[in-house]
Amino acid sequence: MKLQMGGTFMGATRTVDAQDRVTVYGWEALAGSVIGYSMDGFDQMILGFMLASISAELALTRTQAGSLLDSGAQGQRARISRRRAR
Repeated sequence: MKLQMGGTFMGATRTVDAQDRVTVYGWEALAGSVIGYSMDGFDQMILGFMLASISAELALTRTQAGSLLDSGAQGQRARISRRRAR
């Protein structure tokens, strides 16, 4: 089955075949990556909630506690910025 997609982007139209559609495996891969990305930020959220307890236990100053949060955020930014541009 062919589906004609209208569009005026650069004057081009595209025919979408059944093979161009996302498969069940593709949707599962997308769902898995969304869950993984959500869990990646979860550690920062937990660290924010637990920072007072961690600071008291380790006798950290406010500056040291802030550095602990900031180093985690910088690690996440570095991981994101290492991705290749296509």
